[in-house]
Amino acid sequence: MTSDTKIAPKALRPSSTIAILSPSARLNNLLPKRVSLAIGFFSSLGFKVKLNDKPLSRTATLKESIEQRVKEIHEAFIDPEVQAIVCSLGGPNCNELLNHLDYNLIKANPKILCGFSDITYLHYALYTQSDLRTFYGPTALTQFAEFPSPLDTTASHFMKILTNPSNSPGNFPLSKEYTDESATQHWFTPNDLKVARPMKPNSGWRWVRRGKAKGIMFGGTLPLVVRLGGTPFDLPSYNDVILLLELPEGEPWEDHPAYPILNAKAEICDLANRGIFQQIAGLVLGRSFGFTEDMNTDFEDHVVQVIEVVGRSEGECPVLAGVDVGHTDPMVTVPLGAKAELDSEQGIWQCVQAVVV
Repeated sequence: MTSDTKIAPKALRPSSTIAILSPSARLNNLLPKRVSLAIGFFSSLGFKVKLNDKPLSRTATLKESIEQRVKEIHEAFIDPEVQAIVCSLGGPNCNELLNHLDYNLIKANPKILCGFSDITYLHYALYTQSDLRTFYGPTALTQFAEFPSPLDTTASHFMKILTNPSNSPGNFPLSKEYTDESATQHWFTPNDLKVARPMKPNSGWRWVRRGKAKGIMFGGTLPLVVRLGGTPFDLPSYNDVILLLELPEGEPWEDHPAYPILNAKAEICDLANRGIFQQIAGLVLGRSFGFTEDMNTDFEDHVVQVIEVVGRSEGECPVLAGVDVGHTDPMVTVPLGAKAELDSEQGIWQCVQAVVV
């Protein structure tokens, strides 16, 4: 698999315009203070902001919802004033859009698109159907509406990735501290945007399978990567891919906030049954929200055993875990489709290709 035929979008520059879109959940009208915080952050960096998000009627049909969201995406891509699209957040239903987007229109107007979680569907679709490289990273209502301001690692890496057209971004950063409090924990309560989330020391990355790898960085939220299997939006091959996987949060009404570990293990086996672990060059696992140390060990051991069961030799398919990706904060911005390297001896996870032009 090669990234050389894929399209790198134009870099963000001073006074660029960022469009905030809601391809999945639409909460801007319910969280106006968070919208204002995100706009204020982007404005402080010299960017302009457009909100491409009109509230949907509660009685809107599925067809009307799809048409509205697709229209907003198309408008953002063809708008000559817009240089980047940052999703407002994830949600439950971005996959509803995939058969309705005009991928030729998007390919003819390539732009930065950034988001995570349910936006996994868009990342895969735009890469496979529009040949567009996108960015797995922070969203407006969560990371860019952090109180009192976005976390340093999140903000600085977002800017490093998206504003540097001439050089490869190099090493992905390792945060000194992180929070294990959900970004949405206090939404719709009087405590929202009142107190900064508590931080704790980051013990670092974990090389749970050693080795070296070179390949194209791609992936997303584990259960969504599984669901994409068998669709025209999945990668045609995972050969030479450094696969990025991270887990969603658990359901808020459950006793434990973590994603069920039995589900995660089963989904790893689903990927193995598709031959993906026989093909990939390496694997990067995001920090799993709500996991205890024992849960991390259990899940990571399972991943390593699956890789061994499919017959990978020692030194092949290194696995790096505990990185600042996905449902965790701070969060790095990962250029999907760009060339990357893993090296457990040197402790390196790096992007080795310019990702914007």
